[in-house]
Formats: sequence, C-alpha cells, structure tokens
Amino acid sequence: MSRRTFLSAVFFAVVLLYMGLGFYQLFALLPKSTPGWLVRRDGDRLKISAVMPDGPAKDLRASDEIVLLNNREIKSAEEIVQFIQPLEAGTAYTLRIRRNGEIKDYALRTAPLPPGALALIFTARVILPLVFFLIGLAVFILKPHDTLAWMLGLLFGLCAIVFSNFLSIGLPGWVAFLAQAVGIPSVLFFPVFFHFFLIFPEPSPSLRRFPRLPLYAYLAFLVLIIPYDAIVTALHSFAPQRAQALRSITYAHGIIFSLLALLTIVGGLLALILNYRQAGNIARRKMRIVVVGGFVGLLPLVLFTILFSVFGTDRISTSTLLWLNFIIVGLFLLFPLSFAYAIARHQVIPVSLIIRRGIRYLFVARGSVALEVMTVSVVMFFLMDALFRNNPMSGRSVGVISGVVAIIVWTLTRAIHTRVISPVIDRRFFRRAYNAQQILAELGEALRTMTDPPEMARLVSAKIQDSLQTESIAVFLYDEKTKEYACATAAQYVEASHATVSACEGLSLPVDAFIIQRLRESGQPLAVNFDDANSSARALVSADAGENESRARENEIMQRIRAQLILPIATKEQLFGFVALGPRLGDLPFSGEDRSVLQSVVWQMALALENAQLISRKAEEERLRHELEIASEVQQRLFPQRLPATEGLELAGVCIPARGVGGDYYDFIKIGDSQIGIAVADVAGKGISAALLMSIVQASLRSHVQTARGCLTDLVTSMNALLFESTAANSYATFFYAQFDEKDRAFTYVNAGHNPPMLVRANVAQEAVSVATAEGVTTQVVRREAQMSAVAKNPASLLTTGGPVSGIFESCSYEQETIQVQTGDVLVAYT
Repeated sequence: MSRRTFLSAVFFAVVLLYMGLGFYQLFALLPKSTPGWLVRRDGDRLKISAVMPDGPAKDLRASDEIVLLNNREIKSAEEIVQFIQPLEAGTAYTLRIRRNGEIKDYALRTAPLPPGALALIFTARVILPLVFFLIGLAVFILKPHDTLAWMLGLLFGLCAIVFSNFLSIGLPGWVAFLAQAVGIPSVLFFPVFFHFFLIFPEPSPSLRRFPRLPLYAYLAFLVLIIPYDAIVTALHSFAPQRAQALRSITYAHGIIFSLLALLTIVGGLLALILNYRQAGNIARRKMRIVVVGGFVGLLPLVLFTILFSVFGTDRISTSTLLWLNFIIVGLFLLFPLSFAYAIARHQVIPVSLIIRRGIRYLFVARGSVALEVMTVSVVMFFLMDALFRNNPMSGRSVGVISGVVAIIVWTLTRAIHTRVISPVIDRRFFRRAYNAQQILAELGEALRTMTDPPEMARLVSAKIQDSLQTESIAVFLYDEKTKEYACATAAQYVEASHATVSACEGLSLPVDAFIIQRLRESGQPLAVNFDDANSSARALVSADAGENESRARENEIMQRIRAQLILPIATKEQLFGFVALGPRLGDLPFSGEDRSVLQSVVWQMALALENAQLISRKAEEERLRHELEIASEVQQRLFPQRLPATEGLELAGVCIPARGVGGDYYDFIKIGDSQIGIAVADVAGKGISAALLMSIVQASLRSHVQTARGCLTDLVTSMNALLFESTAANSYATFFYAQFDEKDRAFTYVNAGHNPPMLVRANVAQEAVSVATAEGVTTQVVRREAQMSAVAKNPASLLTTGGPVSGIFESCSYEQETIQVQTGDVLVAYT
C-alpha cells in the first residue's frame, strides 16, 4: 500500500467517524420546536442574529445582546442549543436582553417547527454529507493513482465534514477537543476547491503563468485561519473562561475567513470557465455537465450567503426563508451529483459497468456452485437409489458406500469446477487471482533458455494475458533492419466469440515517435486514456500541424491495440521495446500489485533480450573470427609461395596484416627468361573489404604483366581503369611496380602514389680499387670516383616517378624511369 493510499484511507475513516457522531447528535438532539430567533457571537458577547418576522419572538431585534436565558447566564451558543432543542412547542421561557444599553425582559414561548423544517435539516445534515462522502470515496477507490480523482475525493470528504456540523455539547474536555479538532481542517475545502479547478481537466493557463498560486491559497488558510480555530477549540474545550477573551477578535477573523473563502470559490469557478474554453471537443462534452452543476450549485449559495450577511433576514417571512434554504441546499446537491453523472455517463470511471459485472460475477460464480450442488445431489439420489434398491444392505454398509461415492463425486465435481467452470466465469466476468512469485519464477526459468526475441514476446504476452485477463496485449520490439519498433506479437480477446485473435499485421512505430520518446525519457509505465486529459495520449490528439500525420498514425495504432497501459522493456542503456496492455476484462483499473508485477515481468524480459543480444553478438563475433581465419589463409596463398629462380637478385618479402587480413600486397613475378617483376601495393581500408580489393589488384597485375613488354605505363594505366570501373568511389590503391632485366641490369619502375621505395647504393670503394689498378683508365676512374663521391653523400634515393594513386580517376597518365643498378644495391619497398 502506497503512502498516499494509507493516508487517504485514514482520512476517509476519520470523515466517516465524524459524520457518524454528527448523525448521532442530530437524531439524539432533534429539535421539537423553534424559539423563532438565531444567535451569533460578537466578541465575548452573544447577540441575536436573526428573528422570524412572523414567529413567536417577533418583538426581538437583530443585534439584541443576550444577558440571561431563563434567569441563567449563557456563555456559548451551544448552551442555547442544548436548552432549546428538547423543549416541546408552547413551552414558556424568559429572555433578558440589552438593547441600546437598556435591559429588557421578555416572556416567550417556543413554537412548532415550520412545515418542512425537519426535511431541510435532514437534507442539509444527512443527505448532503452522505452524497459528498460516498461520491468522493467511490472516485478515490476506483482511481487511487489518479491525482485528479484523489483531489476530488479529498474535496468531497472535507465538504462532508463541513455539513455534518458536529457540536461538542455535553462532552468531556478532551473528547470535545478531539471531536472539534477533526472539523478544523475542513476549512481547507476552499483552497482544495481552488486548486482542483485550476488543474481540472487540464492545468489552467493561470497555473502555468503563476505555478505557486495553489500554494499561496493553502498558506493563507494555514496561517490566518487554522491556528486561530485550533487555539479557540482547545481553550473552549479545556478553559472556557479564557476562550471568551480570545473571542474578542472573532469579528475580524470572520471577515478574513469570509474574504478568503469567497476569493477561492470565485477563483475556482473562473478557472473552471477558462479550462472549459480551452478544452477540446471531447473534454468539453464531458465537462459541460460539471460546469453547469458547479455554477448552478455554488452560485446561489455564494450569492445568498453574501446577501443574508449584508442585509439580514428580518424582512423575509419564515416560509419564504425556508423555501429559499430548500432551493439553496437542493441546488448545492447538483455540485457533487454533476460529477457523479459525468463519471457514469461519459465513462470517466466505468462505475455502472463495474457494479453490473460485479453483481453478475457474484450471481454467476455463486450460482454456478449452487447449480453444481443441486446437480450432484440429483445424481447422487438416483445413483444411490439404483445401487441399493436391488441390493439390500445393512445401514453401516449403506453409510460407508454412500460416503465413499459422495467423496469421489464431489472431488470430480470440484476438479471440473476449478479447472473448467471457474476459469470461464473469471474470464467472462472478472479476473482470477494470480501468484506473482510463481509468474516471475516461471518466466525466469523459461526466458533463461530463449534467444529468439519474438518467441520471448509470445511467452510474456501469453503469461500476462492469462494472469491479468486483459482485453488486449501487444509487444513491440526494436527491429535492426527497419530501424523501427515493430509489433512482435499481439492478441485481442473478442467478447462476442470468447476467443483470442491475433492482430499484429502492419503495426510499427518509428524511433522518434512520441510514445517511444516518452518511454525512453521516463523509463516508467505510461497510462494511455484518450478520454483522460492527464493521460499521455492527450498529446497524440493535440499535436502541432507539422506533427499531425505521425501523431495520427500513433493514435491509430494505440486505439487499434486498445492500449491503456504501456510498459517499457528497457535497461538503463537501451529501450528494447514496450508492452501495451488493454483494459482488464473486469473493467477495473490496474492495481498497485498489478503494476509492480508487470514491471518485474518487463524487467526480466529486458534482461533476457540483453542476454540474447550478447549471445547473438558473441556468435556473430565467433563466426567472423572463423571467416577471418579462412580469409587470412586464402590471402596468404595470394602472396608468393616460392621465390622465382634468378641469379642476379636476392629476393625477400613478408606481410603481417593488422587484423588477420588486409589490403597490403607484394609479389615477385617471373617474366620470360631474364626478367623479374616486383610489385608492392596498399589498398585503402582494413579487413575483409581491403583484402577483396587487394585480390582484384593481384589478379589484374597477373593478367596484364606478361603482355606489358617493358611498357609499364600501359600496364598501370590499364589497372587504374579496371579498378575505377569495378570498385566504389571511395576505393583505391597505391601501387609500385618494377621490372629488373638481368642481362643489362636495367631497373624500370612506375610509382602510382605509393610510399616511395628506397634504393640504397652499395659501397663504391671496392669498385674504385678494382678499376684503379687497370692501365689507361685513369680519366675514367677519376670520373667514376667523382660520381661515387656524390652517391656516397646521399647513398639512398627515393623512387617517386609515376603518377596518382590507382582507382580514383577514370583516366590518368603515368611515367616510368629506368635506373642502372650495380652489385650490392638494395631496394626496400614497404607499405
């Protein structure tokens, strides 16, 4: 039980007790006559407030101060009530009054009550508080989680206290204090009234502009009214003499209270008008009777209260005054009854349906048991009659056999009732009880072994619908392919055929849908009620013009699946989907226990989906790892498996991909008898895609190299055109290709945007020595030594001649360069 529910239950229990005391006091002290005048307190004095013009005390005047009643000093109005009420009509009594400083004595008699007076008292002090109490209690019970329903129940409960009008006559001090203390908070009826109509059925524009307006109303009564009432009540109960002194400020307190009460009532009615004017057509239709009932019920009471306070009632005859009070009380009854009518007529809370189905359930459920008993009795009679008629037995034998047969028949009947008849009745009229722990345990056990999200959705849907007996249920899950929340399963109970049908075709919501955004932001269940102004669904029918189409689609889907409660299937990091529940077959709202169980169920499903996602991701990673191993093995076979046989070169190459496979490539190709092709390439990207593009480069090179005939620019140009046509715009490759001729040691190359390879020249000292010993070559030696000296200063050269990278441009021109290499020169090409 929530804290609000507990406090509300205590509140209604206290109101009921207070009303009971008031009713008891009313009937115990029911007036038998009338003195013909009313009294009010003015500071520490008691004065006549009104006199019946045609009554038994017509000589009295308003504002006469009461000095003695029947020669007894009177200290409170309650003493006058206690004295007058038991008197029969025609009973004589004396009254001493002070008028304009002059003392006067009157011998008076009580008169019979005017016709209809008892009916008016009974209506005002019994029927009126009962109506307020019952409607307020019913609204709270039927919608305990709704703020408006809770405030309306509080408002009507406070009003019931006001009209119960319990007086602490003849009670001990502490009992009187406790009884009167209950009535002190009833003045909060006025700020609660103001607050309620500021938010009914939607927050008022004034509340959006001044959000602290209700707080100020509460503070005014809590600071200016309630402390005074509490002090006066305590002093009146325990120290009456001291209370008289404090009552000297009663007039000022009464003025303040009257102004605050008038301001809050008028303010609440104005807020009701503003809310009615800004409400939609559906809300207006539902509010119309409440607006009419509120104004017709409250305005006469407010207006006549002001008029009677200002002008008095001395000039109004008794019968006229009585009928005016009858009219005021009767019209005031329209205030709570208008809410009751709106609730029943417009299904704000399906009271009639709940009562009708509850009664039907009671009769059908208990009636079925009675029918079963009658059937078993008839069957047993004929069975026993047939068994014992032709087989006379002793009384003991008859008793034993009858008992055994009766036990067997009743056991079978009970089993049939429990397994067949009772579920049918529960599904048709009500919901059956469920074991929350059992549901969670069974779901946890089943979901633990599942990895298929649609299968999980069907299991959860079936379990929820079987336990809560909802009219419909739909489970939406995020679809990676469509990037939407698509319906995984949906079922609706068709009452006419008592069957459950699937209704999931074509239902999906985009990730930016209003419902999805609300679930992602709040992570809490959403109530969906298109007739409720406080429901999240309200935004679906009041969208901006630019959102009308998407909101209309959401509106259509929510109404199609009869959504009433939406629960997110989510963890802290991800919204996997949601469960949309329709109303329960019993037409009662989802209880706190229902919501708690449902949240536990969707949380379990979220964990199961997250686990399935991790398993799927792990399996996918394992599959990719296996495929990567195969791709790596295939790619390794594209590299030279053995080095070409050659006498003029020493060859070596290695490739170590960063991710098992990649776009790096090298190759050694034997061309004819005396030429060796050397290739190094680097394809854009990493992984499988780069490896595939690398295989294209390798195949293209192998297919063109034998026909190049020394023109390497044509070879690279052809490869560029092939890559451009067969790959995407963002695919390209840097490429270095060279051919070495063993006969003349000519090294020809083309660099298509690749990292420049380095040609490192050998040490020239040995060559210089070897030519220096020969005759007639001195000039040549000096020239060659000069050349070698230049090389020695920069022994490594970068091979940059060529053109742009391959595969980006459709047509490119390339250049080639031929270099004479010597023994010991080293070429280093890399990626």
